[in-house]
Amino acid sequence: CYFDRASAPQQESLEDAEYREQVLEDAAALKSLAVDFAHPEMGVVTSDPTATARCYFDRASAPQEKQEREVSPEEDPAPVSSNKTVELPIKKSIAVGSSKTIK
Repeated sequence: CYFDRASAPQQESLEDAEYREQVLEDAAALKSLAVDFAHPEMGVVTSDPTATARCYFDRASAPQEKQEREVSPEEDPAPVSSNKTVELPIKKSIAVGSSKTIK
């Protein structure tokens, strides 16, 4: 057969061809990112119409929100995870059932 001769070009397996295609796609994506990074003067093309929307919360005519006053450490209540010791009343006997008491 013509393709089985000794001087025929080496055939590439399907796995090798897929791997080579993936490597070439990755290289093209990296080149595109490198060009974008090296040339920031080039514009960005987008198809999303909301990508250029402005923030209506930061505009000068936005209604002002009430700002909470800062609480000094003396006025601030202790956080729940503090290391303070709290005394709890402890009962000395516990009733179990109706007739037995554990002391």
